[in-house]
Amino acid sequence: MSQGYSSFTARFNTTGQPALMLPLWQRKAGLPLAMQRVGRLGDEETRYSLGGQLEQALPWAGRRAALYA
Repeated sequence: MSQGYSSFTARFNTTGQPALMLPLWQRKAGLPLAMQRVGRLGDEETRYSLGGQLEQALPWAGRRAALYA
């Protein structure tokens, strides 16, 4: 993983705060753009609820970037 991305998650892994990455958009090349939502300690339910609602509104499970060899 690139240091640029991992620097956003390290502090929340250390403190134990619930964090959720949401792949909401895609660039023209198909690469995902994401948003990170962080919650209060012990409040995982709000993160999961938000993630579920956004996945229904903006389904991303079937999206795949083009592969080149």
